Amino acid sequence: MSDRGSGDRSMVDILEFLARLVAVFSVFAIAGSLLGTGVPDTRALFVLCVSLVVVVGIGFVRDRE
Repeated sequence: MSDRGSGDRSMVDILEFLARLVAVFSVFAIAGSLLGTGVPDTRALFVLCVSLVVVVGIGFVRDRE
């Protein structure tokens, strides 16, 4: 594997970590808005969906390798 390939791999690891971190924080934001107003925050729901799509997409890419 070339140096460029290993650098891309570590960038994917960082992206997956950040997506998981964002997913956790958005779950807390949704829970907080549910407890405070009784209605989930739509922005947090959107961010949660996007971050989960990124994590699942990275998982599929890793399985193909």
